Amino acid sequence: MRILALDTSTRTTGIALLEGKKLVGEIYYETYKDQSERLIPLVDNILKKAGIHLHDLDALAVSIGPGSFTGLRIGLATAKILSQVVGLSLIGVSSLDALAMSVVDNDNGLICPLILSRSNEVYTALYRSEGGGPYRLTEYLALSPSELVDLLLDKREKITILGNAAFSHAEFFRQQLGSKMKLAPKNLDLPRPGNVAEIARERLKRGQRDSALFLKPVYVRPSAAERKANF
Repeated sequence: MRILALDTSTRTTGIALLEGKKLVGEIYYETYKDQSERLIPLVDNILKKAGIHLHDLDALAVSIGPGSFTGLRIGLATAKILSQVVGLSLIGVSSLDALAMSVVDNDNGLICPLILSRSNEVYTALYRSEGGGPYRLTEYLALSPSELVDLLLDKREKITILGNAAFSHAEFFRQQLGSKMKLAPKNLDLPRPGNVAEIARERLKRGQRDSALFLKPVYVRPSAAERKANF
């Protein structure tokens, strides 16, 4: 089973190619305004290095958020077009699920991935490791750092936090949560496209696929365009 995964949910543009359980290739780099121009060349690059073509793939996986509104739209539109042109299965994967996947084998407590939001909030959810993957315990949330602390203080277990928002607010979280909190390494601060591919593989094994017609970004809160339209 060959899966190509795209992640544009944060400042990083990422591509991964998974064959079975083997990560054949993974490319990701920081970008800000050129995701739409760089994404297709990255796809071409990773496929050429692997010596395969789009029609050799079984599925396309894509991060659907929460995260950057513009980035999510770019990634999802690209994945939909490619899947429809080639006739591939399409799998949407939460960026928080992909981030939590980075520490599922390292901790027996709760996992709290945090992604920065432009509104001085953090995107988050709580997870537990189960069956080699992240099992989500809550809704996807957009909270202020203080609201998140209130949520976490009610939990009895130790909590691993990770993600770019975890490091942006690290000192505040240390002061408020103390020894209850474990901060994951800095190199785990963003969702990895390889994790997107792995989660998609497990969904495919269970016969789960998404419709290109109905798959939408997970914004958690309305985008600026949606707020303006509803004003």
